[in-house]
Amino acid sequence: MVGGVSVRQWSFPYVAAALLAAGLASPLGVTPGTASAADAKVDLSSCLAPGAAAGDVRVFETSQGTTLTETVLDVRPRKRGWAATVEAQLAAHSPTVRETVLKPGKSMLLGDLTMGDLSIDVKKPKRWYPLKAVPGKVYNTEVKGRAYRDGARVGDALVSGAWQIVGFEPLTTQGGSWNDTAHISVVRSVAVDDQSGGVFSQESDVELWCVEGVGIVAASYAFRFYEDGQLIGEVSDLDSWLVSATVQGTAVN
Repeated sequence: MVGGVSVRQWSFPYVAAALLAAGLASPLGVTPGTASAADAKVDLSSCLAPGAAAGDVRVFETSQGTTLTETVLDVRPRKRGWAATVEAQLAAHSPTVRETVLKPGKSMLLGDLTMGDLSIDVKKPKRWYPLKAVPGKVYNTEVKGRAYRDGARVGDALVSGAWQIVGFEPLTTQGGSWNDTAHISVVRSVAVDDQSGGVFSQESDVELWCVEGVGIVAASYAFRFYEDGQLIGEVSDLDSWLVSATVQGTAVN
């Protein structure tokens, strides 16, 4: 139970929509290339911390025949970086809002998340991704917060992940063709441990392809949903591809 309502009342498409939106809310756009040495780091600042302006919009089509729209709601300067708030809307589902703090050359931090009537308050944003990474090396992340439903505290939440740069490759989608994309693989988990002793969690396997100056151009997702450790549903082979985007107010191809 979460806030007195069984998590089974959250339809699988709704939960998938919320987490798909959360996953896309921080666009990537790495400069294609290879490291000069096997253990050399690639600076991901231009990909994980691209320039952004309030009103920027990215539009994706999905293999389910729906449209996902990301809108930058707010950008605020911070010491050695900035904070951005992005709303992601998939079809007619409730939007997801995610806050990230970007420190170019250092790290991206995850702030508060809102997914429909469920929100996760992490108070002070915590480290989510490093902005310099070695291709092939796995980076683990973990962010803890408090879970609220319709404003009422329902328990604790844990957002965790493991990601890596798989490589650099050409890619063709329904939205276009690119000679060089960065391929990034991510395994994510969102778990809510509610005050009544129940646990609801969702795992996702994500593949991302991104282009310098554009961001994510394609993504593939698989979701698994659990209640008290038991699998209660899954969504496989959910793909999306970029059809239009504006970066700092300018349309990009």
